[in-house]
Amino acid sequence: RLPVSPHQRAQMARLRDIVDLGLRVYTPDGLAEFVRTPLPVFGYRTALQLIQSRRTLSMPPQFGDRYACTVCGMEIEILADCGCRDVRKVRFECCGKKLMRKS
Repeated sequence: RLPVSPHQRAQMARLRDIVDLGLRVYTPDGLAEFVRTPLPVFGYRTALQLIQSRRTLSMPPQFGDRYACTVCGMEIEILADCGCRDVRKVRFECCGKKLMRKS
């Protein structure tokens, strides 16, 4: 049964895309090894850790992402995907600090 939430359905579709692409490149065992191997390009994290944290190397904010201030607790939810090509220029701040993406 599909999730009711549009955000959860979008997450499921992204995960399906990751698996589909991975299986075009790797065998099932090779994909499993890739997903659990820490790599320098991922800051010595695994692909699974990136997926679980919902971060990629160049992923702009997407519909349903939530960000929170670690100082005052204020939160925002993204209502439309960000189209920025350079994610280094995407900034959310509160209380003088960068907002943290919630997983």
